[in-house]
Amino acid sequence: MDPVHYAAHNQRTWSAAERDAELKERFGDRADAVVAAFRKAYPERNPADAVYTDTFLRRPALKTAQLKADRNGAPVYNYVIAWDTPVMGGFAMSYHTAEIPFVFHNIEAEEPVTGGGKGAHALADVMNLAASAEAK
Repeated sequence: MDPVHYAAHNQRTWSAAERDAELKERFGDRADAVVAAFRKAYPERNPADAVYTDTFLRRPALKTAQLKADRNGAPVYNYVIAWDTPVMGGFAMSYHTAEIPFVFHNIEAEEPVTGGGKGAHALADVMNLAASAEAK
């Protein structure tokens, strides 16, 4: 992934026509149904985010979790983080491993990707507390 390219050409910068073309390319004849389902699940999000959110990130994560659960070993946990990085216009949304600085409460070390600020600190407080409680 070339960050410079995606900073200029992404779901945050697309026109309505570009958004529709990207959705049609990704989902074909199901594009309208996917957008309707996405709007129902994520009413506050840009429908163009559907190109990435559930298909690129969530579905593979659920498949991996299911494969692990099918082995009947240790418990399997899955979660959704809906925080979007404010960096570079937020085009990376909640990228893979974006939650790590919040879980370990070291957002200062990762300020270039967390953006820092009161909101980031508040989220780190909540996520670190939840992770600590789960570990007990």
